[in-house]
Amino acid sequence: MISNNLRRALSFAAACAAIVGGAATNSAARAAESEKDKELAAARDFFEQYKKLDQACDPKLTDLYAEDATIESDVERKGAPVQKAKYDRSKFCAQISKTFADPAMAKISKSTEYDGVEVKRELLDKNAINVVFHAHQGDTGMKVHWVLHRSKANPDQWQIHKEHSVTYRKSHGLKATD
Repeated sequence: MISNNLRRALSFAAACAAIVGGAATNSAARAAESEKDKELAAARDFFEQYKKLDQACDPKLTDLYAEDATIESDVERKGAPVQKAKYDRSKFCAQISKTFADPAMAKISKSTEYDGVEVKRELLDKNAINVVFHAHQGDTGMKVHWVLHRSKANPDQWQIHKEHSVTYRKSHGLKATD
């Protein structure tokens, strides 16, 4: 038969174990949340790097795209069907190089303003992060959605795996429907 003192000691030990176990679980949960926060912060830094390269018309911008990236671009026009285009990385990079080499286009890129940046974890793919933002150049607006993945060559770096943009004219009352 177990004495009352021994029963109390065992109850106390069980309570301590539960508290320590709960603390360890909470600590692990906090560590996981902290890691997620770090990844989201790194994705925000990635966006800032993109913005800087874009406004500087720096061709290194194309290095931010994964080798197997897909880029979809929609252009909305008042009273006309949406014009859709799809590019692989090589075609997109060639287009960016051509755009950055054109002085008139370079001037427009330098005046681009960005806002509405949202960075969040992808729901269907836990290894991906979604970034959504708006870019404005005069009367033209663009809503951009990225799916970022870790670089295969350098897992510490993010790359754009998928991009979908919708371009529209603000003066026509159009807004991105993406």
